[in-house]
Amino acid sequence: MKLFIFIMLCTASVNASALDIVELFSKFEKVTESEAEFTETWTAGYLDESVVTSGKLVYRKSGGLSKIIEQPAYSELIINDDSLTIVRHDKSRVIRLSDQPALAAGIHAIRDVLEGDIDSLKKNFAVEYGYQNGNWQLALQPIEAKVRERISRISLQGYHHRIDQISVHYKNGDEILTEIVHD
Repeated sequence: MKLFIFIMLCTASVNASALDIVELFSKFEKVTESEAEFTETWTAGYLDESVVTSGKLVYRKSGGLSKIIEQPAYSELIINDDSLTIVRHDKSRVIRLSDQPALAAGIHAIRDVLEGDIDSLKKNFAVEYGYQNGNWQLALQPIEAKVRERISRISLQGYHHRIDQISVHYKNGDEILTEIVHD
């Protein structure tokens, strides 16, 4: 009898988590646009000190994702479909994401969460999910071997239907931590 109760409790716990992640993604799916301030810290073994940038993130369901870096120098990163456009000093450069699997992985992880597309996220990552009192956490392990060679995991944390922190952990020990402040 005790074994039966234990199995029922475990099953109930797994089902509750599954419902929570589906519910979270359905909340993201309803968001059509958002803007927030960010501070990003890039830590690498070959740097004497971390590189810190700050600016604004803009998400529009119909128009893509933009990162406007205001400090230390102005630049824009605009993501649409399979392209990343970098604008600096009135010059632009376009990078196809399909040519840069590690870069694409981080972008797709963020975009899949913002769009509420759990199926796409699970095609590219093994997903671990935690949820408590409106706070959630996703730990994403890349599935594709080429991406796993460079990225060990991507972690996202947030509250309800917003992302508050993104951390990309590289195999070589580098880390990019993005902290997002919403109005």
